[in-house]
Amino acid sequence: MEGTRLVVSGRVLNTRCEPIRYAVIDAWQCDAKGVYDNDGYRMRGKLKTDGKGKYELTTILPPPYKVGPERYRPAHIHLKLSAPGSKILTTQLYFDGDKWNAVDSAYRKSLTIAPASGPNGSKKASYDFHL
Repeated sequence: MEGTRLVVSGRVLNTRCEPIRYAVIDAWQCDAKGVYDNDGYRMRGKLKTDGKGKYELTTILPPPYKVGPERYRPAHIHLKLSAPGSKILTTQLYFDGDKWNAVDSAYRKSLTIAPASGPNGSKKASYDFHL
């Protein structure tokens, strides 16, 4: 698949910072050209945390994409997290240094990851979610 490989890992925790076992993470994003697959399931999938609340999402680094003549959405990954006894969390992860973060109304600094260099030209980042 075209694009820079990205691995995001971390934990899903409850409000007491305890791990949530087998929480479901539904993730989706655009491809390397900034296009969403609205007909199939490319660049979309679900995964579960392990018995210690840990997850690892392997994808590609999404680009910003055009939404108007002079307007772009910053690079981001959409996520919906769920677990028994918790409210569903619908959110996005953004990328540090994206110039479009400053003008995006949904952007929150607390949802920003800063990928570091990984093996073979890939990127890696971590983020802990709280349900």
